[in-house]
Amino acid sequence: NIDYSNYKIKVFEKVSDTNENTLKDMFALVNSAFDIECKMFKKGDRLESMDDLTSRFADDKSENETQIRFFTFYEGDKMVALVWSHVIPGDGSVQTVHASEEEEEKTNASQKEESERSLYFGMLSVAKSHQGKGLGTFVMNYLENVAKKEDIGYLAMKTIDIRDELTRYYSNRGFNKVSVLDWPKCYDYMCWRPVKFFCWNK
Repeated sequence: NIDYSNYKIKVFEKVSDTNENTLKDMFALVNSAFDIECKMFKKGDRLESMDDLTSRFADDKSENETQIRFFTFYEGDKMVALVWSHVIPGDGSVQTVHASEEEEEKTNASQKEESERSLYFGMLSVAKSHQGKGLGTFVMNYLENVAKKEDIGYLAMKTIDIRDELTRYYSNRGFNKVSVLDWPKCYDYMCWRPVKFFCWNK
């Protein structure tokens, strides 16, 4: 595997931390990395508009542990990988699929008494030119170190059931498949075949 330790890593928490070119690079990277899912089940791109990306930032949210952070990885000046994460209550063994921020807030509120915390991550994207060369594993190792440094006990995430290669990859990394969730009916219009979520923790 290539040594990625000299790659620059930039963390963005707010749209105001970025600029137009950075957002365009993030948007293009995600859609290029996820176009395999469009071929497998999804209609259209992973991010259908720039709002799908910018709405994840925390500009209009108070500072708290559930704030989303984007970690971006650069080879020179070229963004070649990214992943977003935020902290959720619990060990990641109970996950839901939310149709609205209100539903998510209710779930988080119901778990506030949990003493454990998980670093939930998603949209891990690697440039096609760098896939299969260990960069995704480097990003995962980085996330695990973030969790360790911030005293977060678990990692949690979801994959799509038909992504067999991801099932094998995360199983080999020691993740446990904790539940299976239906794709939300309100988002059925996005798919041309039925899929489910696999929920994982570690």
